[in-house]
Amino acid sequence: MNTPPLLTLLYVSAAVRPFSNDELIEMLQSFKKRNIDAEITGILLYKDQSFMQILEGPPEAVRQRFRAIERDSRHKNVIKVVEEPISERSFGEWSMGYRNIGQAPPEDIEGFNDLLYKGHFDAERVRKSSRQICSMIKAFIHVNR
Repeated sequence: MNTPPLLTLLYVSAAVRPFSNDELIEMLQSFKKRNIDAEITGILLYKDQSFMQILEGPPEAVRQRFRAIERDSRHKNVIKVVEEPISERSFGEWSMGYRNIGQAPPEDIEGFNDLLYKGHFDAERVRKSSRQICSMIKAFIHVNR
């Protein structure tokens, strides 16, 4: 039996205003049914008025969702960082996972990587580290299941 093709898409954007944790959760709840219906899974990260999101699912559904995201007035400067086929989902159990990255962890921890904590989700920085970011997020998911 052939597995249908899947696509992953990673983007970054800037929120037009600060969002509270409650507002972000409410926003995600509104997306949940659409994501389930479209067979889209993923994770949304928010920090200092910037978003980073990974979407995965059927290619046309992911692209259609991304086009809607580009038109969403709650953010600006939407930049696609990665779009590539995948053989399996990393977030298969999540219609949309969410993490508000608040206070940075202590920097004196040996081996600490501040990639997701230092500054905004700058597109070029994310692009250069996209494989590392995906690995970090997958590890985060694994640990927090």
